[in-house]
Formats: sequence, structure tokens, C-alpha cells
Amino acid sequence: MIGQTEILSNSFTMLRTEHNKLFIGRNGNKINYQHWPSEQRNDASSTSVIIFFHSKKEMSQIVLNLIEKLNLPSYHFFSLEIDQHDLMENKPSNTPCISRFVEDIHYFIEHLKLHYSFQEQNMAVLAGGAHAVIMASWITDYVPNIRAVVLLAPLFYFKTHHKALLLAKEIAYQINKRSITKFIKHSMPTDLGIIDHFIEQHYSQRFLYDLFYTGKRILRNAFSWFVPTQLFLSTNEHFFHMPSQIEFYTQIATHKKVLDILPSYPYPASSTQQNDDVINRIRYFLVDCFNQMTITPSLFDSYKQGPTKAEYDRLNRPEPDFLKRCYWSVNRFALKHIGKYATGIRIGLETGFDSGASMDHIYKNQASGSHYLGKMLDRYYLNNPGLHCTRLREKNVESVIIETINRLSQEHKSIRILDVAAGHGLYIFNSIKSIDYPIEHILMRDYVASNVENGNQRLKKEKLDNIAIFEQGDAFSADDLALLPKDRTLTIVSGLYELFSDNRMVLISLKGIANATELGGYIIYTTKLWNPELEYMARVLPSHNQGKPWLLRRRTQLEIDQLVTSVGFKKITQRIDPWGIFSVSLAQKQMQ
Repeated sequence: MIGQTEILSNSFTMLRTEHNKLFIGRNGNKINYQHWPSEQRNDASSTSVIIFFHSKKEMSQIVLNLIEKLNLPSYHFFSLEIDQHDLMENKPSNTPCISRFVEDIHYFIEHLKLHYSFQEQNMAVLAGGAHAVIMASWITDYVPNIRAVVLLAPLFYFKTHHKALLLAKEIAYQINKRSITKFIKHSMPTDLGIIDHFIEQHYSQRFLYDLFYTGKRILRNAFSWFVPTQLFLSTNEHFFHMPSQIEFYTQIATHKKVLDILPSYPYPASSTQQNDDVINRIRYFLVDCFNQMTITPSLFDSYKQGPTKAEYDRLNRPEPDFLKRCYWSVNRFALKHIGKYATGIRIGLETGFDSGASMDHIYKNQASGSHYLGKMLDRYYLNNPGLHCTRLREKNVESVIIETINRLSQEHKSIRILDVAAGHGLYIFNSIKSIDYPIEHILMRDYVASNVENGNQRLKKEKLDNIAIFEQGDAFSADDLALLPKDRTLTIVSGLYELFSDNRMVLISLKGIANATELGGYIIYTTKLWNPELEYMARVLPSHNQGKPWLLRRRTQLEIDQLVTSVGFKKITQRIDPWGIFSVSLAQKQMQ
């Protein structure tokens, strides 16, 4: 393989013209990027694109040198910068800062597809160190249909003793940057490139914590990773946790993966025999990936076999550990006899913690209960990370509803909304307040009669009963769904499919929605990618299903996307909370 790469890269191209540009992120922030156009005129739909993700410090000659040595004149190259100050400052925040960078990558890819007409399946990405973790998080959360990814020593875990070292560095850095850098360089046999990467860039403790958290989350979901991957590691790197990196490589599901273990850190910027060889190997891998399309397997049977089914079965069985059984029993007792004083817990005990009434209380986020103890417990309950992300999901759903209605208005289409399991319909009521474009009709359905009754009362109160109706219906009944009008331009399914493991039920529901949606109409759908309290939910909390345990099977983003695609929709965009628990996606009905 090495010999072939040497033949492929035996000549360098002339330096290309660099175009410095800006694009606007989701929050309106301006983000710099560079573009080196292809030296050949090709159809944008078939043009190969390579994207580098890096810090500003690594820009200029480094990226340009890499582009030159890759010697791919027919490819477009893009370089996305990250502001190093965002990684260096310990900004107080309850939100993982890595999610902001992941979101920037997502919106940059959307920008390339919209403004250059590039196809996602013709893109490859490359990043190293901490930036490789951010890139890996984007692939894990958004499951893009890209051609390949190259990761240079991704920093998934720190070695334990380096956490103390990094903390000491943080303190000493404020006193004397030069002395501490000199001390670490002389006391650790570490490659100069990685010293630059970690010491001089001076990552904040906040960012390092987020790296650790994100690395664990990536490893937890490696089984759903199907992007062809080339991974470079170093045997002489003291910061990296080699077992975690090897675990990532062995766990990712793609059949096209290459692992290269080198004696020192892979730093293509410098010209050494090893680094020139690294560039050759990268070139060979990318060309090979672009020459053949990788087929992603169907995940429809995930409810019958696979990692999420195994996890579901384990939680469905009685707890085998005696001490854990005692722990769960104590929690159930406390919840029943003490937790009932908190309004949210009482509603959950009475109607199920996944019921519409529970969701209504979670969305309102107003702690209440009997006496001071009840209010305190309710606030503690509402501040749970999973419930916080549930509220973020509601905000993301509302945001995507508004965005979709704006799309429909620009396309001069009527707004006819359908929600097959609306619960109390709060996100619809909240979002339409911000809409100026006239809404022709809203049809909300729910299986629970009390939700339907409350919904119709809310429609009268909001004076929407002239354009909207709330009726009882089963979102998983083919006969019920066949009665839906066939003129819907926007359907919303929020918080429903994640409650049911069986993909056959979900497919019946999606087929009914597709039949009720006009060509060019849209669907907004959600999924729960994971939850840190998954075991607690299964062992302690009752569900709306006759008080049975609140047992969930995680459904990966790729799995739900494949189900939606199978009934004639094409995914357009996606939102996700910073902890990677809930995603909200938008897809459009295509010509069959």
C-alpha cells in the first residue's frame, strides 16, 4: 500500500489561489473559512471536496503545504477555522462548549450544499487532536452521508495522571507561561508538534472536561458509525489514552477502516519522512474512498438484534446484583412516599413520567409542591439533565416549525399542519404565535381522550377553533391514519417514536403520514439518542402504559433517518441539544 501511494504522489501541484470567505452560523456569528477551488471544471454534483477543521494558529502555510502534497488537482479544498480563544477561556456555562463547534461544522456543511451545490456524499473531512473529537462528535450526532473521515490522534480520553498535570499547568500558566512550557518540554519526552498542540494552545479546563465527556459519548455510540475511517495513532504520545483510541477503532461499524500506528505524533505540517508518509497514506485512502461508494446497511431490524436491543433486554430483565436491587428499592420507596409532595413527581406517579401531563409540567418548568420540601424536590426534579434537554427539544421543535413555515411561505404553499400525537400541543400553540403567514388549517390528534378534551378547550381559549381541531386518533393504526386528509404540508411527530421499540409500528405511522402529506410537504420528527438516566428510568419510574416501567430502546439517528427516508422523505436539516440526548430533524417529501 505504501508503495502505491508513493507512485500516486510523486509530483506536486502549483500553489492554488486561496479565497477567504465568511458564512453565518445559526446564532448569527460570522465564521471564517478558506476555499481552494478545483483546477478542473467539474459538475458540482459530482465534484470531490475535502474539508480541514483546525484552529487559526494552524492556518496558512500548514494547510497549504498539506493541500500541495496531497496533489489532488480535481478536488475542492475547504478549511474551517475555530477561534482558539474559545478553547482557552474558562467561560462559565452549563452547556458543553464543544456542541457550539459541532453546530458550526453542521451549518458549514449546509452552507457548502446550498451555495456551491456540492453533494454531501462527495465530501471528506480531516481533523487532528481535540479538533478530531469535535469532528467525530458531528459524525456521531448528525450521521452525515460523507465519503470518508481522517482522524489524527483524536483526544478521546486523557491519561489519569495528566488531568492533575493539566490542572497544574492551568495555574502555573497564569504565573509564567514561558517557564511552565519550558518545564513540560524538558520533563516529558513528547513530540514538539503535540507540545504546540496542548501547551501553547493552552486549552481551558472547561474545554478539557468537555473533551472527556464527548469522547465517552462517541465511544458509547461507535456501533452506529458507518463512515469510512482512517485513524492515525502514536505509540510515543503521553497525553493520549491508547486503549480508548483502539476501542473506538474496533467498535466503529464501518467495514472500511484503516488504523496506522506511528512512532510519534502524526503532524503533517512538518516535512519529515514519517509525516510525508502520513500524507501519502491519507491520499491513498481518500482516493480509494472517492473511487467507490460505501453502502450503509439497513438498521430496520435494530429492534430485534444489535447493541440497542441488547441494552433494552438487559434493562428489561430483573436486576441481578443484590446491592443494586436494594438501591432501586430504596429509590422507589422514596419516590412514592416522599417524592409525591413534588408536583412533577406526583403527576408522574399518577399518569406516567412519559405522559402528556408530565411533559406539560416539564415544559412549563415551574417548581411547585406541598410546602417548601415539595417545591425544593420539584426544582431538583425539573433540573435533571434529561428533563432540561426535553425542554430544549421543545424549543428546537418550535424553532424548526417556524423555519419550515417560512420555507412554505417562500414556496407560496398553504400551511396545513398535522400532529398525530400532540399531547397537549404546547409547541404548536407556542410556535404559531410567532408566525405572520396565514395558517389554513391545523389538525391535532392524540390517543388519550383527556388530552383531546384539554386541547379543544385550549383552542377555544386561544380563539383558534375556526382553523384548528383536536380529535382522538391512534398514530400507529393504519385504518385510523387512512382517514387523515391528504393535503398536509407540515406534519409534526415529537416525543412519540422514542417511546416504542418496534420499528414495524413506526413504519406504519410514517406511511400514514406520507400518504397524508402533499408532494414537497415536510415532516418534523424527533428521537432520543441516549439518556444518562436510562437505567434509573427502567428500574424506578413508571410509564403511561398502565404503570409499567419506563423502559426505552435507544434509536440511533441513522436508524430513524432510514425509516423516514424509506417512505419517501429526504432529510434536510437537524438540531440537537448540547448533551446529545434529543435530536429534531426536518425532511421533505420527494417524488417517488
